[in-house]
Amino acid sequence: MIISVLIFLLTPFSPLFSYEKGIPQQSEIAELIKAGKELYENGEYKEAIITFLTVLTKTQSVDELSEAYFNLSLAYFADGQSQKAEEYLQKLFEIRPDKIIDERYYPLSFVELFNRLKPEPKTEPKTQTKIEPEKKPPLKTQPDVEAKPERKTEAKSKIEEQEAKDTPQPVKEGDLLPLNQVDIPPEPIKKVYPEYPAVARRMNIQGTVIINALISEKGDVISTAIIRGIKGPFKLNEAAQKAVQKWKFKPAMKGSKAVKVWKPIAIKFAEK
Repeated sequence: MIISVLIFLLTPFSPLFSYEKGIPQQSEIAELIKAGKELYENGEYKEAIITFLTVLTKTQSVDELSEAYFNLSLAYFADGQSQKAEEYLQKLFEIRPDKIIDERYYPLSFVELFNRLKPEPKTEPKTQTKIEPEKKPPLKTQPDVEAKPERKTEAKSKIEEQEAKDTPQPVKEGDLLPLNQVDIPPEPIKKVYPEYPAVARRMNIQGTVIINALISEKGDVISTAIIRGIKGPFKLNEAAQKAVQKWKFKPAMKGSKAVKVWKPIAIKFAEK
Protein backbone atom coordinates (compact mmCIF):
# COMPACT_ATOMS: atom_id res chain seq x y z
CA MET A 1 0.00 0.00 0.00
CA ILE A 2 2.80 2.43 0.95
CA ILE A 3 4.71 1.56 -2.24
CA SER A 4 1.62 2.30 -4.36
CA VAL A 5 1.20 5.76 -2.78
CA LEU A 6 4.87 6.59 -3.38
CA ILE A 7 4.62 5.56 -7.04
CA PHE A 8 1.52 7.78 -7.45
CA LEU A 9 3.21 10.82 -5.89
CA LEU A 10 6.40 10.44 -7.95
CA THR A 11 4.79 9.78 -11.32
CA PRO A 12 5.32 12.68 -13.82
CA PHE A 13 1.61 12.78 -14.53
CA SER A 14 0.74 13.69 -11.00
CA PRO A 15 -0.58 17.29 -10.47
CA LEU A 16 1.72 17.60 -7.48
CA PHE A 17 4.74 16.69 -9.57
CA SER A 18 3.73 19.29 -12.21
CA TYR A 19 3.44 21.98 -9.56
CA GLU A 20 6.82 21.15 -8.05
CA LYS A 21 8.48 21.24 -11.47
CA GLY A 22 7.13 24.75 -12.01
CA ILE A 23 4.61 23.92 -14.77
CA PRO A 24 1.72 26.40 -14.25
CA GLN A 25 -1.81 25.19 -13.82
CA GLN A 26 -4.45 26.05 -16.43
CA SER A 27 -6.15 28.49 -14.07
CA GLU A 28 -2.90 30.48 -13.63
CA ILE A 29 -2.63 31.18 -17.41
CA ALA A 30 -6.29 32.18 -17.58
CA GLU A 31 -5.82 34.58 -14.67
CA LEU A 32 -2.76 36.14 -16.36
CA ILE A 33 -4.68 36.66 -19.62
CA LYS A 34 -7.63 38.15 -17.73
CA ALA A 35 -5.30 40.49 -15.79
CA GLY A 36 -3.60 41.60 -19.03
CA LYS A 37 -6.93 42.45 -20.64
CA GLU A 38 -7.96 44.51 -17.60
CA LEU A 39 -4.67 46.42 -17.73
CA TYR A 40 -5.24 47.15 -21.43
CA GLU A 41 -8.80 48.38 -20.81
CA ASN A 42 -7.51 50.69 -18.05
CA GLY A 43 -4.98 52.23 -20.45
CA GLU A 44 -1.96 50.63 -18.73
CA TYR A 45 -0.52 49.34 -22.03
CA LYS A 46 3.08 48.71 -20.91
CA GLU A 47 1.94 46.65 -17.91
CA ALA A 48 -0.42 44.71 -20.19
CA ILE A 49 2.48 43.96 -22.55
CA ILE A 50 4.58 42.60 -19.68
CA THR A 51 1.69 40.40 -18.53
CA PHE A 52 1.09 38.87 -21.97
CA LEU A 53 4.85 38.31 -22.47
CA THR A 54 4.75 36.38 -19.20
CA VAL A 55 1.98 34.20 -20.64
CA LEU A 56 4.26 33.32 -23.59
CA THR A 57 6.90 32.01 -21.19
CA LYS A 58 4.45 29.80 -19.32
CA THR A 59 2.35 28.10 -22.00
CA GLN A 60 2.68 25.93 -25.08
CA SER A 61 -1.06 25.72 -25.75
CA VAL A 62 -2.00 26.92 -29.25
CA ASP A 63 -5.18 28.56 -27.96
CA GLU A 64 -3.32 30.42 -25.20
CA LEU A 65 -0.47 31.39 -27.53
CA SER A 66 -2.89 32.83 -30.11
CA GLU A 67 -4.72 34.72 -27.36
CA ALA A 68 -1.44 36.14 -26.05
CA TYR A 69 -0.17 37.06 -29.55
CA PHE A 70 -3.37 38.91 -30.42
CA ASN A 71 -3.53 40.85 -27.16
CA LEU A 72 0.19 41.67 -27.35
CA SER A 73 -0.34 43.10 -30.83
CA LEU A 74 -3.30 45.13 -29.60
CA ALA A 75 -1.38 46.49 -26.58
CA TYR A 76 1.72 47.32 -28.63
CA PHE A 77 -0.48 49.12 -31.18
CA ALA A 78 -2.17 51.17 -28.45
CA ASP A 79 1.27 51.98 -27.02
CA GLY A 80 2.37 53.40 -30.39
CA GLN A 81 4.70 50.50 -31.27
CA SER A 82 3.28 49.61 -34.69
CA GLN A 83 6.22 47.44 -35.77
CA LYS A 84 5.85 45.21 -32.69
CA ALA A 85 2.10 45.08 -33.29
CA GLU A 86 2.70 43.78 -36.84
CA GLU A 87 5.29 41.25 -35.58
CA TYR A 88 2.86 39.62 -33.15
CA LEU A 89 -0.01 39.66 -35.62
CA GLN A 90 2.19 37.73 -38.06
CA LYS A 91 3.03 35.23 -35.28
CA LEU A 92 -0.70 34.90 -34.63
CA PHE A 93 -1.51 34.19 -38.28
CA GLU A 94 1.25 31.56 -38.43
CA ILE A 95 -0.67 29.41 -35.95
CA ARG A 96 -4.19 30.72 -36.57
CA PRO A 97 -4.51 31.93 -40.18
CA ASP A 98 -8.32 31.75 -39.88
CA LYS A 99 -8.48 34.14 -36.88
CA ILE A 100 -11.44 36.54 -37.06
CA ILE A 101 -12.43 39.45 -34.81
CA ASP A 102 -15.53 41.53 -34.15
CA GLU A 103 -14.42 44.79 -35.77
CA ARG A 104 -16.87 46.89 -33.73
CA TYR A 105 -14.81 46.53 -30.54
CA TYR A 106 -11.37 47.60 -31.80
CA PRO A 107 -9.86 50.85 -33.16
CA LEU A 108 -10.44 51.30 -36.88
CA SER A 109 -6.72 51.66 -37.64
CA PHE A 110 -5.96 48.39 -35.80
CA VAL A 111 -8.74 46.62 -37.73
CA GLU A 112 -7.21 47.87 -40.99
CA LEU A 113 -3.79 46.52 -39.93
CA PHE A 114 -5.35 43.18 -38.92
CA ASN A 115 -7.14 42.81 -42.28
CA ARG A 116 -4.03 43.86 -44.23
CA LEU A 117 -1.84 41.21 -42.60
CA LYS A 118 -4.46 38.45 -42.52
CA PRO A 119 -3.54 35.78 -45.12
CA GLU A 120 -5.91 35.08 -47.96
CA PRO A 121 -7.84 31.81 -47.57
CA LYS A 122 -6.49 29.01 -49.73
CA THR A 123 -8.83 27.77 -52.43
CA GLU A 124 -8.78 24.30 -53.83
CA PRO A 125 -7.87 24.20 -57.54
CA LYS A 126 -10.86 23.48 -59.65
CA THR A 127 -10.82 20.24 -61.59
CA GLN A 128 -11.08 20.75 -65.29
CA THR A 129 -14.24 19.40 -66.80
CA LYS A 130 -14.19 17.86 -70.18
CA ILE A 131 -15.86 20.13 -72.71
CA GLU A 132 -18.13 18.24 -75.02
CA PRO A 133 -18.10 19.42 -78.63
CA GLU A 134 -21.07 21.58 -79.41
CA LYS A 135 -23.78 19.73 -81.21
CA LYS A 136 -25.01 21.56 -84.26
CA PRO A 137 -28.77 21.70 -84.71
CA PRO A 138 -30.15 19.82 -87.67
CA LEU A 139 -30.71 21.81 -90.82
CA LYS A 140 -34.17 23.28 -91.07
CA THR A 141 -36.24 22.32 -94.03
CA GLN A 142 -38.90 24.94 -93.36
CA PRO A 143 -38.16 28.67 -93.85
CA ASP A 144 -37.73 30.68 -90.70
CA VAL A 145 -40.66 32.69 -89.50
CA GLU A 146 -40.04 36.40 -89.96
CA ALA A 147 -38.30 37.67 -86.83
CA LYS A 148 -40.19 40.18 -84.73
CA PRO A 149 -38.56 43.59 -84.33
CA GLU A 150 -36.37 43.73 -81.23
CA ARG A 151 -37.90 45.62 -78.35
CA LYS A 152 -36.12 48.68 -77.14
CA THR A 153 -34.25 48.16 -73.95
CA GLU A 154 -35.31 50.13 -70.90
CA ALA A 155 -32.05 52.10 -70.90
CA LYS A 156 -32.46 53.03 -74.56
CA SER A 157 -36.02 54.18 -73.93
CA LYS A 158 -34.89 56.40 -71.05
CA ILE A 159 -32.16 57.97 -73.20
CA GLU A 160 -34.64 58.74 -75.95
CA GLU A 161 -37.10 60.15 -73.42
CA GLN A 162 -34.40 62.42 -71.97
CA GLU A 163 -33.36 63.56 -75.46
CA ALA A 164 -36.99 64.41 -76.20
CA LYS A 165 -37.12 66.54 -73.04
CA ASP A 166 -33.86 68.29 -73.92
CA THR A 167 -35.02 69.07 -77.46
CA PRO A 168 -36.48 72.59 -77.44
CA GLN A 169 -40.18 72.59 -78.27
CA PRO A 170 -41.59 75.19 -80.67
CA VAL A 171 -42.99 78.25 -78.87
CA LYS A 172 -46.69 78.98 -79.29
CA GLU A 173 -48.49 82.28 -78.94
CA GLY A 174 -49.27 82.92 -75.26
CA ASP A 175 -46.75 80.42 -73.82
CA LEU A 176 -45.27 81.36 -70.44
CA LEU A 177 -41.49 81.79 -70.66
CA PRO A 178 -38.79 82.94 -68.24
CA LEU A 179 -37.89 86.58 -68.74
CA ASN A 180 -34.28 85.72 -69.65
CA GLN A 181 -35.39 83.44 -72.51
CA VAL A 182 -37.39 85.95 -74.54
CA ASP A 183 -35.93 87.86 -77.47
CA ILE A 184 -37.67 91.15 -76.64
CA PRO A 185 -38.72 91.87 -73.00
CA PRO A 186 -42.05 93.62 -72.27
CA GLU A 187 -41.95 97.42 -72.47
CA PRO A 188 -44.36 99.63 -70.49
CA ILE A 189 -46.48 101.94 -72.62
CA LYS A 190 -48.77 103.10 -69.80
CA LYS A 191 -47.78 103.61 -66.15
CA VAL A 192 -50.15 104.34 -63.28
CA TYR A 193 -48.57 105.78 -60.13
CA PRO A 194 -49.94 104.64 -56.78
CA GLU A 195 -51.82 106.78 -54.33
CA TYR A 196 -49.66 107.65 -51.33
CA PRO A 197 -51.75 106.62 -48.27
CA ALA A 198 -52.40 109.72 -46.14
CA VAL A 199 -51.25 108.10 -42.89
CA ALA A 200 -47.96 106.97 -44.44
CA ARG A 201 -47.37 110.40 -45.98
CA ARG A 202 -48.14 112.16 -42.71
CA MET A 203 -45.72 109.91 -40.82
CA ASN A 204 -43.15 110.23 -43.61
CA ILE A 205 -43.04 106.46 -44.24
CA GLN A 206 -40.83 105.91 -47.30
CA GLY A 207 -39.49 102.89 -49.13
CA THR A 208 -39.73 100.72 -52.23
CA VAL A 209 -42.20 97.92 -52.94
CA ILE A 210 -41.16 95.34 -55.57
CA ILE A 211 -44.09 93.76 -57.39
CA ASN A 212 -43.80 90.67 -59.60
CA ALA A 213 -46.21 91.21 -62.49
CA LEU A 214 -47.47 88.52 -64.89
CA ILE A 215 -47.78 90.24 -68.26
CA SER A 216 -49.95 88.51 -70.87
CA GLU A 217 -49.25 88.10 -74.57
CA LYS A 218 -51.56 91.10 -75.05
CA GLY A 219 -49.57 93.32 -72.69
CA ASP A 220 -52.04 93.29 -69.79
CA VAL A 221 -51.06 92.69 -66.16
CA ILE A 222 -53.12 89.64 -65.27
CA SER A 223 -51.59 88.77 -61.88
CA THR A 224 -49.31 90.32 -59.27
CA ALA A 225 -47.32 89.16 -56.24
CA ILE A 226 -45.25 91.07 -53.69
CA ILE A 227 -41.56 90.19 -53.83
CA ARG A 228 -40.51 92.73 -51.20
CA GLY A 229 -42.84 95.04 -49.31
CA ILE A 230 -42.86 97.75 -46.65
CA LYS A 231 -43.77 96.47 -43.20
CA GLY A 232 -46.48 98.12 -41.17
CA PRO A 233 -50.20 98.90 -41.32
CA PHE A 234 -49.79 101.67 -43.89
CA LYS A 235 -51.22 99.79 -46.93
CA LEU A 236 -48.30 100.78 -49.15
CA ASN A 237 -48.01 97.25 -50.55
CA GLU A 238 -51.69 97.20 -51.53
CA ALA A 239 -51.41 100.62 -53.16
CA ALA A 240 -48.42 99.50 -55.21
CA GLN A 241 -50.22 96.35 -56.39
CA LYS A 242 -53.34 98.26 -57.45
CA ALA A 243 -51.25 100.70 -59.45
CA VAL A 244 -49.22 98.01 -61.28
CA GLN A 245 -52.38 96.09 -62.18
CA LYS A 246 -53.39 99.11 -64.33
CA TRP A 247 -50.13 99.25 -66.30
CA LYS A 248 -50.05 98.42 -70.01
CA PHE A 249 -47.12 96.86 -71.91
CA LYS A 250 -45.86 95.94 -75.31
CA PRO A 251 -45.80 92.14 -74.84
CA ALA A 252 -42.63 90.10 -74.68
CA MET A 253 -41.63 88.40 -77.95
CA LYS A 254 -39.99 85.06 -78.69
CA GLY A 255 -39.26 85.11 -82.36
CA SER A 256 -42.51 86.22 -83.94
CA LYS A 257 -44.69 84.98 -81.07
CA ALA A 258 -46.02 87.15 -78.24
CA VAL A 259 -45.61 85.32 -74.92
CA LYS A 260 -46.40 85.69 -71.21
CA VAL A 261 -43.65 86.58 -68.73
CA TRP A 262 -43.24 87.52 -65.07
CA LYS A 263 -41.48 90.85 -64.65
CA PRO A 264 -40.42 92.55 -61.38
CA ILE A 265 -41.47 96.21 -61.05
CA ALA A 266 -40.20 98.59 -58.35
CA ILE A 267 -42.64 101.19 -56.94
CA LYS A 268 -41.00 103.87 -54.79
CA PHE A 269 -42.87 105.83 -52.12
CA ALA A 270 -41.16 109.09 -51.21
CA GLU A 271 -41.92 112.80 -50.85
CA LYS A 272 -41.41 114.60 -54.14
